[in-house]
Amino acid sequence: MKALPKGLSVIEHKDLLLVKLYDTLIAKVDFVNGDVSINSGLQDIGRLTKHTKKCLNLALEDSKISVRQEDFKWIITHVDVDNVSRYFYLDDAGRSNFNMYE
Repeated sequence: MKALPKGLSVIEHKDLLLVKLYDTLIAKVDFVNGDVSINSGLQDIGRLTKHTKKCLNLALEDSKISVRQEDFKWIITHVDVDNVSRYFYLDDAGRSNFNMYE
């Protein structure tokens, strides 16, 4: 992984990946059961930022999860082991939960 942007910390513990931006947990990936939680920080800072998106993309790159924006909406893409892309959207609170194995 490249040098981390300001405020980003990535914690890998056993089969769990935690991504924090300052004091906010912005992503959690459980590689055992496949559960993924994305939190844009919208509730904490009141807006979706390019910095948060950049940090998510950097930290989740090896998990084949990416975030992009179209028409002011964040779209989360997961590419599975069969190279099939699935798409998820943030809810009104700026969060998305999905299972990458289903």
